Amino acid sequence: MELKKNLHTFVISAWKESPFIEDTVKSLLNQSYHSKIMIATSSPNDFLKNLCLKYGIDYRINLDVELAESAVNWSYAYAQADTKYVTLAHQDDLYLPDYTLQMVELAEKQPNAVMEFCRCFNYTNGKRLKYHPLLLMKDILLLPYFLKHAIYSKKLRFYYLGLGNPICCPSVMFNKELIGDFEFDSEVKVNLDWEAWLRLAQYDGAFLFSKKRLLLRRIHDDSGTTLTYNNGSRRKDDLTFFCKFWPKPVASLLARLYNLAEFLN
Repeated sequence: MELKKNLHTFVISAWKESPFIEDTVKSLLNQSYHSKIMIATSSPNDFLKNLCLKYGIDYRINLDVELAESAVNWSYAYAQADTKYVTLAHQDDLYLPDYTLQMVELAEKQPNAVMEFCRCFNYTNGKRLKYHPLLLMKDILLLPYFLKHAIYSKKLRFYYLGLGNPICCPSVMFNKELIGDFEFDSEVKVNLDWEAWLRLAQYDGAFLFSKKRLLLRRIHDDSGTTLTYNNGSRRKDDLTFFCKFWPKPVASLLARLYNLAEFLN
């Protein structure tokens, strides 16, 4: 399938000076299908500015806020893209060379997809982990998508998220033509992605799934995910979300089971 040009944008929502962001940029430049690439930030600095100059990529600074929280940063990053599809790239992760090609090809065959996501490898200490308890847990939760890769039912999409959030956030490619303007909820401090999927589940169209592993999700001590486990904020937020689906006793049990991921991350 021959793809049109200028269908997709990567926007890296950058925070201060990540030691891994240059590797992320290189992985985006190495894609087999060319995408627009930009860095968006509310914490501008010479490190990011020079990185953009070095690789000739667009640098967007949110002048309305300084050191904003994640929801504001993600919303700003999403707004910067002017292409049909956009991926909010995480500054620590690595995208495999065929990520964009595989994702855009599948989306173009399923034009009513609101968003598309894929599986990932965990990546730690320079090693790619395919077989990992946490990844297995996510695959179990994704079983409905293995059976049918495009799910249109709003109720099914919503209630499939009632046992947890198995969607790999940095893998998600949004269809801006179908979604339009979108902002992440600034009232949610940890599960921004889970909350967003629940809202997008109410949109007309499909959630589209690629079972291929197309990115490396870096695990390290200073990652946002690790920090939310360490300070306990994730456990509190998870319980809040399970209570959207279940009575409090059931939600509490599910949250405890779900938080086993803390020991598997």
